[in-house]
Amino acid sequence: SGSSYKITSDKKGKRAAKLIKAKNASSVTIPAYIKIGSRKYSVTRIQAKAFAKSKATKVYIKTKKLLSDVQPANAYSPISLMP
Repeated sequence: SGSSYKITSDKKGKRAAKLIKAKNASSVTIPAYIKIGSRKYSVTRIQAKAFAKSKATKVYIKTKKLLSDVQPANAYSPISLMP
């Protein structure tokens, strides 16, 4: 199955998406936005341990809107982040 997201708010109060569970694959891409129905949501957060049950060894981050104060250091370990 694919990655799971939760709709939250960004710092400005706009609706945004948070990665809560990464898909179980060797590589995972975090998109700039997700689409639910006709609505688009920017991906701005990654939940702690979002990769806990994932086999991912490479993560491709396409979004430039990740909030620095909500990126836990252990969210990615032991994963290589790719531009």
